[in-house]
Amino acid sequence: MASEDADEVGLRAEHVLADGGTALALLGGEDASPAARAAVVQRFGRVGALLVLGYEERGRAQHLGPLNPLPNASPNGSHNGSHNGSPNGSHNGSHNGSHNGSHNGSHNGSSNASPNGSHNGHREAEQLDDGKGHIERLVRDFADLDALGLYRLLGEIDHDEGLGGDGDGVDAHRWLHATYAVAARDGTPGAHRAYMRALDRVMRLVRPLVAS
Repeated sequence: MASEDADEVGLRAEHVLADGGTALALLGGEDASPAARAAVVQRFGRVGALLVLGYEERGRAQHLGPLNPLPNASPNGSHNGSHNGSPNGSHNGSHNGSHNGSHNGSHNGSSNASPNGSHNGHREAEQLDDGKGHIERLVRDFADLDALGLYRLLGEIDHDEGLGGDGDGVDAHRWLHATYAVAARDGTPGAHRAYMRALDRVMRLVRPLVAS
C-alpha cells in the first residue's frame, strides 16, 4: 500500500510531489497517506493545504470518471431526436396523414433533442467551472510559479471562495503565503529574503492590533 510505505519510511514533501502519479497516489488516491498530506501542508503552509485539496479533487474525479465533454451534447440531442421524433412521426403519419406525421416527427424530434443536449451540456459546463479551476492550475503549475505568480493565483482562489479583499492585512498575508511556499520549495537566499521581508510586513501590521 502506498500510504503504508510512506508512513513507514518517513516523508519529505518534495518526494511526495516529485511526480504527478506519486502525488496523486499519496494525496488523492483511495490509499492516500495522512502523513503525506501533513508533510506537504507543513512544508508549504497554506499553499500546501491547497495542493492537497487539489490532488484530492483529482483523485475524486478519477474515481467518479470524467464528465462528458461538451461535444457530446449534440449526440444526446440527435439520439433523443431520432428516438422520439421519427417513430412518432411515422406512427402519427400512418394514422393522420403525411403532414401530421412529418410535423409531429419534426416537432418531437426538435423538442426532445436540442433542449436535452444543450441542457446537459450547460450543466456539465457549470460543473467544470465551479471554482476549482484555479486550484487545478496551482497543482499543475506549482513547480514553475514564482512568488508573484503564486500571489496572484492565491488572490483568484480567494475570490472564488468569497474571501477576496484588498486591505493591507489581506494583501500582506497573501504575499506571505506565496513567499513562504517559494522559499520552502526553492531554498534560495533570494527566496528566503523575500519571505523574511513579507513576514516583517505582516508583523508590523499585526503589532498594533496585539498591543491594543
